[in-house]
This record gives sequence, structure tokens and C-alpha cells, in this order.
Amino acid sequence: TVDISVRPYQVVSFERFQQDWKVACEIIRKKKKDYPGLVILDATGLGDVILSELEDIKPIPFHFNQKSKFDLISNLELMHLKNLIAYPYIQQNSLSGEIWSLPDELRELSCETNESLDGVMALGLALWLVRENQERPTMLVPQFERF
Repeated sequence: TVDISVRPYQVVSFERFQQDWKVACEIIRKKKKDYPGLVILDATGLGDVILSELEDIKPIPFHFNQKSKFDLISNLELMHLKNLIAYPYIQQNSLSGEIWSLPDELRELSCETNESLDGVMALGLALWLVRENQERPTMLVPQFERF
């Protein structure tokens, strides 16, 4: 979850979960309730089923293919180069006891990577919406004292 009311944009919540799709839908609904705003989801493969299940929160679909993945990674890299994104050190333990961290995934990232870098892709999806909003400005939560 990214707060776009401040610069640099701040990651305010980050949770990796690979659950049954119905459990995932409930987690997404709770996140939407806790953090009102736009929701973007991977609509590739099973994503269509999840989009349908979550139509009440009107998620924005993102279809992964070679070009869209390249564009997503390029935007993520641009946000980092321009210092437009900030986040704490994010590390989590998996159910198998392995340690996962976002910095490790960022180091592994390339457009040729075929591995599942789900954390980086989630951050990329959140920042994709910011890119879209820069092209078609939308004020989500006005905070006039900051303007």
C-alpha cells in the first residue's frame, strides 16, 4: 500500500500472501477497508476469477505479458532513480522458515527474470497507478496544507 499524498511516496503497508484465492480476496477486501483508494490486481491467469470475485471494490486489472512487464519494471526503476518512493527495510519469514526481503528481490530484478518476484511486482503495480495518475491527474485525498 502506497501513500501518494506525500513525496517521496511512502509504502505504508506491505504483506506477501500466497493463499487460496478466496482467502486472498478477503485479505484484499480488508486492505481496501483499512486503506481506501485504488486497487490494482494481476489479471493474468486466475486473476480473472479474483477480479470477478472482487468486483464490489472495482479493482483495476493489469495483464502481464513481456511488454507490460518491461513497462512495469521500467516505471519502478524510474521511481527509484527519481527518489519518488521510500519504504522501510521489508523482511518476512515464509511458512517454510525461509527469510524473504524486498531488497533481495530488487537486487534480482531484471526484465529477463522469469522467476516469481512477487514482492517487487506488487510494488511495481502500486507505482503503476501513480504513473497513470500523473498522466491523468486525480486527486484522491486532498491535503490542502501540503499544496
